[in-house]
Amino acid sequence: MAAAGIVARGSIAINNDHLHDIFNQAVELTGADRTAFLDEACGGDDALRSEVESLLQHYATEATVQDNTTDAPPGTYQQGDTIGPYTILSTLGEGGMGMVYLAQQAKPVRRRVALKVIKAGMDSKQVIARFQAERQALALMNHPGIASVYEAGMTEDARPYFVMEYIEGTSITEACDAQHLNTTQRLELMAEVCDAVQHAHQKGVIHRDLKPGNILVSRGDDDRLRPTIIDFGVAKATSQDLTEMTYMTQQGHLVGTPAYMSPEQVDLNIADIDTRSDVYALGVIMYEVITGRPPFDPRSLWDAGLEEMRRIIREEEPPRPSTWLSTTGGEEAAKIAKARQTEVASLARMLGRELEWIPLKALRKERSERYDSAKDMAEDIRRYLGGQPLEAGPESAMYRLRKAVRRNKGAFTAAAIVCLVLIAGAVVSLGFAFEAEREREAAIQARDEAETEKNRAEAVKDFVTTMLSSVDPETAGVMDKELMKLVLAEAATGVSEQFKEQPLVEAEIRSVIGSTYQALGMYDEAEPHTVAAMAIFRRALGDEHPDTLNSINSMGNLLGRQGKYDEAMPYYVEALETRRRVQRDEHPHTLDS
Repeated sequence: MAAAGIVARGSIAINNDHLHDIFNQAVELTGADRTAFLDEACGGDDALRSEVESLLQHYATEATVQDNTTDAPPGTYQQGDTIGPYTILSTLGEGGMGMVYLAQQAKPVRRRVALKVIKAGMDSKQVIARFQAERQALALMNHPGIASVYEAGMTEDARPYFVMEYIEGTSITEACDAQHLNTTQRLELMAEVCDAVQHAHQKGVIHRDLKPGNILVSRGDDDRLRPTIIDFGVAKATSQDLTEMTYMTQQGHLVGTPAYMSPEQVDLNIADIDTRSDVYALGVIMYEVITGRPPFDPRSLWDAGLEEMRRIIREEEPPRPSTWLSTTGGEEAAKIAKARQTEVASLARMLGRELEWIPLKALRKERSERYDSAKDMAEDIRRYLGGQPLEAGPESAMYRLRKAVRRNKGAFTAAAIVCLVLIAGAVVSLGFAFEAEREREAAIQARDEAETEKNRAEAVKDFVTTMLSSVDPETAGVMDKELMKLVLAEAATGVSEQFKEQPLVEAEIRSVIGSTYQALGMYDEAEPHTVAAMAIFRRALGDEHPDTLNSINSMGNLLGRQGKYDEAMPYYVEALETRRRVQRDEHPHTLDS
């Protein structure tokens, strides 16, 4: 595009060949590329830079006028219009409640700013209250990763506006792909984003609409890529005066972008949205930054309709990043890997290890299972980069069980509740009964106490054994194991403390728990209970008591089932030889068989 064309249409004389050359090259560039070119081409010549930018702006305006034959919508501003001391240069974008313009401020300082004005016809009390909340929230921020707010005012037609720092950049996902950042570089950017969000949270502000488009990446004076969070238009303050003003305006409305909204955000019955909702959004963004797409496809969510969309976000688990990549078409997967300077196989291996634990933890449906703060998430990202152990980890069996229960509430919830209530109720009831019985036994002679405690242990053993009798090692499925593991874990919780004065009761309970774990093939889980039961029996009853010998034999069985035959043999031998010795002592005239 020749500069002479601008001369003919705009009557702007161009007498400088250098200016002519710079314009011709700059007009073909956009965004950060144009800025970088002008920085180099103009050097420190502010006058030259100003003249080139003026030509570029004039050209853009002329092109816009030629392309648009209809009048501008009422209430919008065009190039050259003024709002207070600001001159509109162009339109940057349109949000749910306002138009954002690029504007020029002439004094007291000369700078370009982003100016946001509430849309015409949207000046209801609720929208104005939300807009005022945005303005106040931004004023609280003082962080290089959050766009600064300079001032606020009212237009001539009494519509609020505010002026904020203009960030000339692109969304974090676009910037990462355009710059072909590798995974390490992407994670470094994400850690900085988490730092900025943490600052907002410390100021008592929740963004509630974090998404790639609200995280702009630009290149700083030191040539480093820097992320900046913009648009706190739906922020909710948790400890400022504006909380009351925004609380009611949000009730019954989805505020945010569905693909990045937390389960509690789409639940219209939940009002206590806290900072962990932003943590969830950070998880979505990180997922997209490392895999090339968010966990749930935005278009599919919209097409599903409001209720189905809310159900998906609340109930369906996102695909694991490594799984998603492995099922993606070859061409698309190759494109994703290339943008990260790697191969598909290498990226899949990287995602399949610890890396995917971080976004998956942030994306947990239950808030209490996510990172407690954006700071914790940033620290885990940096732990990963430093090769240190993560706070996040693979899904535990307990967590997988909870997911299964959510998917199959009818099949699992009732059974789990019944089992847990029975276990808890039995242990508590027996505890109270034993306490009362202990008081009554104060006068019973010492020689009777061991037998009484044995009777109690038998009662507990009978109860637990009966309740767990449905576990069949031949037919127990994966979910059966998980459900019984939950029941057994609950049964074992606090058993030492509950029966610290009834050691034989504890031994019997642990013996049954260990045996049930063995029946389920969970040998590692069975071992501590089997060992503990054997130790208690030895200590309380001696090495020759039948219960002690049974526990010793059970230990041998456990080791034998694990294939540890050399370790199992001493237990079998001890149990067998002790039984024979006891029999000879009790019946000296009976020959060994």
